[in-house]
Amino acid sequence: MNTDIKYPNFLFIGAGKTGSKWLTKILKAHPQVFVASIDMYFFDRDINYSRGLSWYKSFFLNAKNSHIAVGELSHDYLYSKPAAKRIYKYNKDMKLIINIRNPVDLCFSTHNAEYNGGLTDLTFNDAMTLNDDLISQGKYYENINFYLQYFDRKNILILKYDELVNNKYEFIRNIFEFLNVINIKELGDIPAYNTAKKPRIKILGVIAKKSANLLRKFNLLSALSFFKNNSFVKKLFFTKKKSNILSADDKKKLIKYFIDDIKKTEKLTGLNLKNWY
Repeated sequence: MNTDIKYPNFLFIGAGKTGSKWLTKILKAHPQVFVASIDMYFFDRDINYSRGLSWYKSFFLNAKNSHIAVGELSHDYLYSKPAAKRIYKYNKDMKLIINIRNPVDLCFSTHNAEYNGGLTDLTFNDAMTLNDDLISQGKYYENINFYLQYFDRKNILILKYDELVNNKYEFIRNIFEFLNVINIKELGDIPAYNTAKKPRIKILGVIAKKSANLLRKFNLLSALSFFKNNSFVKKLFFTKKKSNILSADDKKKLIKYFIDDIKKTEKLTGLNLKNWY
């Protein structure tokens, strides 16, 4: 067996709330791609990194010669400078996938998840005023630029979430091409993984969030993956959420937090982001 392909040669590094769970399903279904557990957070979290490369590599032992692309998806890597340095140290030729979303929409989705998980009681507008960590999730320029100081631009695929929404087949084609695997258009028909949902009662959201963190802490990623994928568990804890969309006026008011960063990101990446401001 060719051991050169048994360990990661690509990573999805963020941002969050950009379809990473759906993308995981797409990649897992591709015969030339091997994906380990989602949200491993090896390179950015000290508690995981301290377990060593042997621990990390153990999640990829089932990769085969037929798997051209081997990797994992951890959407917090984008915001971590230590992660960038550690990934480079591990593999300076690592292929990185970045997917960015309108920052107001991303922060709104992030806030909803935090609220449902019992991490905040603030309204979204208050959170945007008081929570600098939330706002930082929607600022891409500094984070992308930091990765570009380490990795060759040709090894970083920077996508726009709008492309996934408008043409998911073209979106995955770009990823398959970047990973040098065949384009299987039909994989785009796989249904969305993480449609909007809310806890049946708020305490269930808190329990779900704390349970997930506990499973990560004790290195029970297989169990975490099972519970995330199990339809019975999801139905027990969550119910489908009614559409909760920001008005155009609200977006216009909140984009002030990001407009300078968007313009710099636009220049840095070459993406057309004018519909964001």
